[in-house]
Amino acid sequence: MLTGLSINGLAELAADAKGYQDSGAVYFTIATNRKYTRKDGIEVENPTTFSVATFGTLAQQCASLKKGDMIYLVGDMDQRSYTDKTTGQERKSYQITARLVAPVGVSAHTAEDPCGDEPF
Repeated sequence: MLTGLSINGLAELAADAKGYQDSGAVYFTIATNRKYTRKDGIEVENPTTFSVATFGTLAQQCASLKKGDMIYLVGDMDQRSYTDKTTGQERKSYQITARLVAPVGVSAHTAEDPCGDEPF
């Protein structure tokens, strides 16, 4: 089982952040797209999405993130196993627990903070 892999990097939100007031947590999905060219000259894109969890003060600050926002993310990735209710198959999912989230650049959502260089 993969546990506690530290990661950091740039990512784009694939959907608006969703907050849960009772638990003090905010979740969002990020998308990355690895692009490369194979030896035979064919370009390949490999889009991947990850679930991100934030808690406490960081969760409060991330609650306003919107689809398309670019962020710099530092966190720990964990693998979870579950049984698919439809097929009964064992599946794996990956979730990043964020330690730092910082907006990057200017989007319609972050126009009031054009530098985007202050972490939440």
